[in-house]
Amino acid sequence: MLHYPGFLRSAVVLIVLLAATVRVPFLWAGEPQWVEVRSPNFSVITDAGERRGRDVALRFEQMRSAF
Repeated sequence: MLHYPGFLRSAVVLIVLLAATVRVPFLWAGEPQWVEVRSPNFSVITDAGERRGRDVALRFEQMRSAF
């Protein structure tokens, strides 16, 4: 037979620990690092890194030349 108060207490403690475990990596991550990348016709501001920003700016320039 289950002893409900002890069982519920254990369940609540487990849920709190799981929630804390999920939240901790976000606390360690800190603030995102924003980067501005400029091309002749566009300015891209991203937190995905400089390389990704350059790729996006290049795609924008390609789309502009297509139109």
